Amino acid sequence: MHAPPETGSTSVHDDLAASVFWSSRAEVVIDRPPTEVWAVINDQDLETVRLWNPTVIRVDRLSGDNGQENELVLVTKDTDQSPFTMRTVRSVPNHQRVLRIDATDRSFCGFVDHSLYELEDGRTRVVYNGYLEYPSVPSGELEGRTGAEAARESMEYLNHGFGLLKQVVEARVPAAA
Repeated sequence: MHAPPETGSTSVHDDLAASVFWSSRAEVVIDRPPTEVWAVINDQDLETVRLWNPTVIRVDRLSGDNGQENELVLVTKDTDQSPFTMRTVRSVPNHQRVLRIDATDRSFCGFVDHSLYELEDGRTRVVYNGYLEYPSVPSGELEGRTGAEAARESMEYLNHGFGLLKQVVEARVPAAA
């Protein structure tokens, strides 16, 4: 008679990991109407993108038309961030652009929303809302890094980019008299 096969279970894993969710909101008021702001933020050509996001070193159009819904581009930055695709999932000209972001190495994904609000005096309030997920971050990478530190760095990056956007748009077209 044969002995019955052994039964049981095993658990094999590397370091424990957790998903990190990141959300941010930034605003800037630009002394130009929404049409002039839209012309800059909705243009995915490298020369235009680099004017207000100088860390971007490459934008490759994978499909779709520049600035239109379903446009898909691959973005590479000069940072340690993985290249990522950006798909325009919503485009309401002069009002809102929503992008789906996916890292090529699957290290992060999420959505970015740029909404434009026309102010009474011909200026535009640009509101950025970003929602990203970094799945399976090893616990060792989380140690020693505080949420406050990450939030500060994110806001410095966003505020710098929005400051550049304001300068670029306001320098492109003279203000109406």
